[in-house]
Amino acid sequence: MDVFDYLISLPESIFDALYHDALACQAVFRSLPPLAKQYVMRMVFMGTVPVSTVNNWPLPIASSQHKIAVRRLIDLKICHILKTQAASAGGRQDPVMAMHATFRENLLSTLSSIEDHPALSRDGLEPDEHPPSLEFLEKYAQQSWDSVLQWMVGGTPSTVSYSPSTRLVNLLLNAGLMMTGDDGDPHITNQGFKFLLKDINTQMWTLLLEYVKVSMDLKDILSFLFRLTFLRLGSDYPVEPLSKAQKELVNDLVEFGLLYKHKTSSRQYYPTRLAISLCNGVRKDAGPADLSTLSKTNNALSDRLQGTEAQEAEGYIIVESNYRVYAYTSSPLKIALLSMFVALQYRLPNLAVGIITRESVREALVSGISAEQIITFLSTNAHSQIRKAIAESVGKTFVPGGIHTLVPEVVVDQIRLWESERSRVKDTRAVLYDQFNTAEQYSSVLKYAGDMGVLLWHSDDTQMIMVAEHAHEPIKQFIKKH
Repeated sequence: MDVFDYLISLPESIFDALYHDALACQAVFRSLPPLAKQYVMRMVFMGTVPVSTVNNWPLPIASSQHKIAVRRLIDLKICHILKTQAASAGGRQDPVMAMHATFRENLLSTLSSIEDHPALSRDGLEPDEHPPSLEFLEKYAQQSWDSVLQWMVGGTPSTVSYSPSTRLVNLLLNAGLMMTGDDGDPHITNQGFKFLLKDINTQMWTLLLEYVKVSMDLKDILSFLFRLTFLRLGSDYPVEPLSKAQKELVNDLVEFGLLYKHKTSSRQYYPTRLAISLCNGVRKDAGPADLSTLSKTNNALSDRLQGTEAQEAEGYIIVESNYRVYAYTSSPLKIALLSMFVALQYRLPNLAVGIITRESVREALVSGISAEQIITFLSTNAHSQIRKAIAESVGKTFVPGGIHTLVPEVVVDQIRLWESERSRVKDTRAVLYDQFNTAEQYSSVLKYAGDMGVLLWHSDDTQMIMVAEHAHEPIKQFIKKH
């Protein structure tokens, strides 16, 4: 779920409050499919348009895109359908599509204004004597977020004194990315491992949506998050005009690496590139410009696995058939991820060497990581030389998922076998029937359970039948009747 899908689930009163913020209106407008944007630009100067007219706008070949566009406009409360009494003698209902009045007013104001929105004003700020450079902001954003991820996997953060805030820990627990273990400490879950493999924008919005869900000031929080995309990289902005909830949010976003402050009490904050591109990577139908911006952000901010094709081609892991693993990287985060299921033996400046053992895989499985996730991780991050060697051996470009695997088959099979060791016994809730009145009754119930497909076990010698728990009621009724 992205932020705009989450918006759809909110009551209309939230939209009425949110659309009083012109920047929020612009952010929502930017998120729309191209055809929906066209409709908004046509309707913004008219306010209401007959539905029959709107239905005639697209060409017949674009009927599916038309339905998606109209559905999106209605879901986001930008437009709504009104039924008006027609002037015809028959009194036929002639529905019209009307634009949200506040949204329309703010969009018109934005189109006709050449000045920045007041929320983007830097008036009253004294010149910063030590402004951070763009290079520093890039590095700060990467290190801050990598520290969070390294803490999740139990690695040593690049910032030595890093300790996550209570709010961040609670967000990770509420999102199901971590769980409290028997020792009372948080440990990464299966979902958390999947989270680590996603692109950085998706990771950010996963946590931010949890933040929004528990917030008591929903409108203020959403308005500020949408505002971030309109800030200028390298410019500072005042903290004072913000609401109390927004000031708390600023401090939390500093921990994520979205914003930078010299110190907690600083009167200004600086957006990083990650904050400015926050809304560019959440739309499923993003255009080339959006994808270009997002790609630039991800490449600049994360020198680590993000699951993209570019990073697959720039892998760093070599797995040998003797279970030895070579990771050609100096990234603490990549090594921390690898150590979740590989027993590391030694490290050099740009190389980490380890071995896949039964115990190392078992520890990963216990923490919720599946065998398929381990295999996918190793394959996705396979060194480019491995891909090149396979491509040369088959005389063609390597195709992911083909018969020529990037991880030796003996290793893949053994990892799956180690996982199967933990699932030799499977518990199933069941009901046991015994002490039947006659052999015929036992036989009829046995046949009935078998026909239903709920029979788990039976013994003809002791006349005992075990069935799945959910079938108890119908079988009980069958016994009463027979």
